[in-house]
Amino acid sequence: MRSTEAENKDVIIIGGGLSGLSCARRLMENNVTFTLLEGQGRIGGRLKTEQIDGFTINHGFQVLQTAYPEAQRLLDYKRLKLHRFAPGAIIR
Repeated sequence: MRSTEAENKDVIIIGGGLSGLSCARRLMENNVTFTLLEGQGRIGGRLKTEQIDGFTINHGFQVLQTAYPEAQRLLDYKRLKLHRFAPGAIIR
């Protein structure tokens, strides 16, 4: 990106993880121009899902505290089809 592209924006967001994407959404809702800079080849930050040998592997944040007011405001819980986890772990 040439520097003039960023200079013409109101805001520059560093990072396309959950925080950066949430910031971008809020700015879009308020018609504020921005440039989002991401160093990786994809957005999502530490969140990532891969298919390896027929298994779905999720990397990153695995538990969502649904009581967080900002999460309630930003996320459509019904559309996400969230499921509860039983407490504890099984280690083999």
